[in-house]
Amino acid sequence: LALKADGTVVAWGRNNAGQTNVPAGLSGVIQVSAGYSHSVALKSNGTLVAWGDNGNYQYSGYPAVNLPYTGPGWTPIYPLSVINDASAVAAGGLFTAVLRSNGTVTVLGDSAYVNAVNVPVGLSGVTAIAAGYHHALALKSDGTVVAWGSYAAQDYGQATVPAGLSDVVAVAAGFTHSLALKSDGTVVAWGNNSQGQSNVPAGLTGVVAITAGFSTSYAIKADGTVVGWGDSYSKVVPADVTGVAALVQGSQHAVAIKTDGSVAAWGRISNADGSDLLDAASFVPSPLSGVGNFSSSTSYVGRAGTTYAATSTAPTNAGSYTVSVTSTDPNYSG
Repeated sequence: LALKADGTVVAWGRNNAGQTNVPAGLSGVIQVSAGYSHSVALKSNGTLVAWGDNGNYQYSGYPAVNLPYTGPGWTPIYPLSVINDASAVAAGGLFTAVLRSNGTVTVLGDSAYVNAVNVPVGLSGVTAIAAGYHHALALKSDGTVVAWGSYAAQDYGQATVPAGLSDVVAVAAGFTHSLALKSDGTVVAWGNNSQGQSNVPAGLTGVVAITAGFSTSYAIKADGTVVGWGDSYSKVVPADVTGVAALVQGSQHAVAIKTDGSVAAWGRISNADGSDLLDAASFVPSPLSGVGNFSSSTSYVGRAGTTYAATSTAPTNAGSYTVSVTSTDPNYSG
């Protein structure tokens, strides 16, 4: 997802659940957040608009009703459609976390499967939130962090905040790991470390922003450069990616907004069964680069590991396009 200066939204990438079908006429947006297969936009009036998968009640609330629901043993669950005081939103794997203007947090999702819905009782004074696949993070005004939510089969301690953590100014939640940026420009990480995503590089300082993905972590430094660690493929930041103002991550790819308003992407995007990998850079819609049409050299990795070179010219407008590929390789059909 990309939020433009005029308050409109552009989306591209996988669309198996309609997560890139931006609602017609959507405007006045001040923040966007992409979950596993759903998307959410926060408007300037404090309301929220969501689209894509709602199979786990990611934005309708549980049960799917049009009014706040209360019942025995339940806390109020609000569908996004009745929230009008949101100040930030974070779309997680199977849930949506909303920061309310009064400093409290509401989480929508199926409580039978996503226990991030169970916001800690009495949580208040929150200034920022982050959402992982099953866990959520809240940064409080006193610089401390509260974390909750996990899934037994994927519990790596991502919701267990390191003892004594303080002076935090930003948080980021990956699939099963967490990051915190401290006021002195250093980074603290915890949770899953199977790919080194929680091994903060020694001596890393001067950080002004952080982001966490499936198994990769990134830090933007004050000079506009990006440092990555974790997954051996997606952590490698292209040499020409400098002057970065903001950065977000998908599972194994990253998208950066540069200070000149252009967009750069790197990493890989897999299809539904993970058998084919595509270069993320080739999917950035050309209007987002600020230069109209552009040509890029891309590659397609087939099932047999063969690389098929190709050169393509991006369309002049963002949207959905049909691309036909013909191959004589017996390992690939389609």
